[in-house]
Amino acid sequence: MEFLKTTPLIDPKLDMRVSYIRYWNEKYKGLDVGHRGTGTSFKVTKGTSYKVTRGSSIRENTIASLKKAGEFADFVEFDVQLSKDLHPVIYHDFHVYVSLKKKATLSEHDMLELPMRELTLEQLKNLKVYHVVEGRKREQEFFDEDLAEHQPFPELSEALEIIEERVGFNIEVKWAQLLENGLFEDNHSSIDMNLYVDCILDVVVSSLTCF
Repeated sequence: MEFLKTTPLIDPKLDMRVSYIRYWNEKYKGLDVGHRGTGTSFKVTKGTSYKVTRGSSIRENTIASLKKAGEFADFVEFDVQLSKDLHPVIYHDFHVYVSLKKKATLSEHDMLELPMRELTLEQLKNLKVYHVVEGRKREQEFFDEDLAEHQPFPELSEALEIIEERVGFNIEVKWAQLLENGLFEDNHSSIDMNLYVDCILDVVVSSLTCF
């Protein structure tokens, strides 16, 4: 029998009074939200043909993308999932393409598709990582990996610390969904759902109690 236990967050600092004053006052007619920061890195057009075009000029779900979006948006939206060693990181797809070479040429033999959940935080930080679309196309799109804030897989704690306090966060907890065919979209995570959510909440609550 599967079950999900929920308990209240008991902390006097975790109320919505400040957030209401800051974001939801009567003068607001709507909020601007940056999707994955300044937008998705690749746009997919579906129709008679399946076409992928370049999206945002800054790699999605990076500190650089979130900071740029924060200059004009009220909120930034991003996806959070856990590395193998239970660190909450910001990343959208369930899979990554990696290369074991520091400066690998993009050829079919250099790249390997792996479930993101099977890699530790250190591996995610140190491997040569490509966006899923880059891997499928065998064509590198971004050349800014030498810049720290443009690195993929920033930790959630980094974003909470670096992004301006006035910018709200819309955090999507990335969890494999059960498809109509009875299979999970990423072969499913072996991590307990309660533990999965708790690891993310621990980081969020810790950052709030620091102010």
